[in-house]
Amino acid sequence: MPIHEKVRHHRVGYVPQTDNVFGTLTIAENLRLGARGLDRETTAQRYDALMTQYPALASKQNRKASALSGGERQLLSLARALIAGPEILLLDEPSAGLSPLMLHEVFDAIAHIRDSQSMCIVMVEQNAFEALGVADRAYVLSLGRVAIHAPAQDLLADPAMRTLYLGGHVD
Repeated sequence: MPIHEKVRHHRVGYVPQTDNVFGTLTIAENLRLGARGLDRETTAQRYDALMTQYPALASKQNRKASALSGGERQLLSLARALIAGPEILLLDEPSAGLSPLMLHEVFDAIAHIRDSQSMCIVMVEQNAFEALGVADRAYVLSLGRVAIHAPAQDLLADPAMRTLYLGGHVD
C-alpha cells in the first residue's frame, strides 16, 4: 500500500518542521488540499470550524501562504493536518524558527487540541519546557537513547531532566 494511503487509512496527521505549507496556494487552498478524500459537506464543516478556531487564518483565507509569517504558516500546517480528522497527530519541531509570541500561540493551539479532541499527539521538540507544558508523557533522548521517561509534570521537576537539557548526562 502506498504511504499516502497508509496515512489516510490509519488517520494520521503530520505537521513537518520545514516546507510545511504550499506557498503558491492560498490558505483556503492549502486547507482544501488537506481535506482531499473527504466529502464536500464534511470538508465545509471542518473548514468552518478551523476558521473559527484560528481567526488569524480566517482573516487571510485568500492570501497566498508565502505571505504568512512563520507562526501563521505553522498554524496553517496544523490546521491542514486537522481538517482530515486524524486520530494521531505527528508534530516535528512545531516551534522551529518561531518568535516567542508565535511560539506561545502555536503551543496554545496544541494544548487546545489536546484538551478538546480525542487524539494521540506525538511531538518531537527541542524546546523541552514548552513541550513538557502541553505533554502528558515525555521521553528525553541523550545521544540517541532514551535517558528519562516519565509523566511530563514529573520531568519538569526532575533535576536529572535539567542536567540532560543543559548538556549534562545521567549515570
